[in-house]
Amino acid sequence: INYYMPLEYGYDRIIELCDEKIAETLGEAGDDGVLGMSRGYYYLAIKEITKGLSQWMANYAKKAEFLASFEKDPVQKKEYEEIAVVMNNIAHKQPSTFREALQLTLMTHFSIVNEDPHSGQSPGRLGQVLQPFYQKDIDEGVITREDAIELLELYRIKITSIECFASSGVTGGVLSGNTFNNLSMGGLGADGLTAVTPLEYCIVEAGMRARTSQPTLSLLYDEKTPEDFLMLCARCIKLGLGYPAVMNNRGGMDYMMSH
Repeated sequence: INYYMPLEYGYDRIIELCDEKIAETLGEAGDDGVLGMSRGYYYLAIKEITKGLSQWMANYAKKAEFLASFEKDPVQKKEYEEIAVVMNNIAHKQPSTFREALQLTLMTHFSIVNEDPHSGQSPGRLGQVLQPFYQKDIDEGVITREDAIELLELYRIKITSIECFASSGVTGGVLSGNTFNNLSMGGLGADGLTAVTPLEYCIVEAGMRARTSQPTLSLLYDEKTPEDFLMLCARCIKLGLGYPAVMNNRGGMDYMMSH
């Protein structure tokens, strides 16, 4: 999943970008009339999809506001109100907090599996994608590490709730209730240094506390993986959860370079 566009721009800005590209490509499109029209229709389609996603997320905000309107329990009422704020924000704008960014990636994930029900749709490098949001909130005192771990535990519950609608033989037999949403950690950055982030420590910790089947975790291991992170992953494996799987990152890179 390409989280970059919604995290970097927000849905309202993506719609504006589509309008700008539509203006560039529809009509003569310079010297590229035929392909220009094709690209124009592509941006028109993307615009409509994005408007739909924005409205879909805003509907959750409306539902939360409705539930808050008659909720008597002040704690639950506050939770509904917070949900409404988060969903209203990510329905239109670039996320401004770690919670909003995590919620946006979750909703993006749901939008993909809703459109094309299948297993094996992986969140990917979430610990790297969301690290800037996490670090910003930690530095500004918006959240604590424990707050982030709790949100990641809730994320695990929601991802585990995804069901693949298929025949009983596939759902119960081949998949056995698992939709194989894999989150990978570790590896190396472009600078050749370890790519492990502080948020990835939280991801493993959340996986140890909320012992759900999803998302499965993978560690891209090499000699530059921090030892304390490797030991944390080992403690997680020791729980018998089946994750994280450990991949030889150097072996994988060497294989791709030679093929």
